[in-house]
Amino acid sequence: MSYRTVVQGLRINADKIIPEDVLLDSSFEEVPIAAAAGIPLFVKKLKALSVCTDNRYIICRMMSEPKTGLAEMHWQYGGNFHAAPQVLVARTDSIPFTRKDWKVLDQFEMEMLNDGPRKVTRADFISFVKNRPYSDENIVLEVLYPRGQRIRVVGLNTNVTLNERIGTATGNYANGRVGVQIDGHEGVVAVKPGNLLMLA
Repeated sequence: MSYRTVVQGLRINADKIIPEDVLLDSSFEEVPIAAAAGIPLFVKKLKALSVCTDNRYIICRMMSEPKTGLAEMHWQYGGNFHAAPQVLVARTDSIPFTRKDWKVLDQFEMEMLNDGPRKVTRADFISFVKNRPYSDENIVLEVLYPRGQRIRVVGLNTNVTLNERIGTATGNYANGRVGVQIDGHEGVVAVKPGNLLMLA
């Protein structure tokens, strides 16, 4: 990563997850479970140490390599190891990464590695998303409504002129909405998933 851009991400302080605008630069490294799932999520250690009273450092689990079930030594904290630094976490594709996204990714990792280390793929993540109760996290919406997916807008109570119009998912996801470029309509419209029908 050789650019500098600001995106919505998170600061991880021990077991606390705090929303923060994150300046991406070349010092970030990939989050292994996310990379395996095809999600461009990166993390950067900060100089400030985490404040933790019970040695719970959730970043250690997230930095575990799925094939081994262990984080590399420079990501080992707590117990006989020193305190973890605070870290920043963000996506490089400009899609906001929220607390709810972190929770979904953590649940995915726990489900995938419940029986021990294994190979994890994008197909595993897609299956995980499609087989869980509906939710509107950005990390879920990008699977359900991928960039380029053709969509019909239905049931809008405002902007009713857009009902039954056809459009394309733009790959923008925020606040539980999907960015849709409606055919023949200027600008991108943010639409709740409940108002979208997928087209073949």
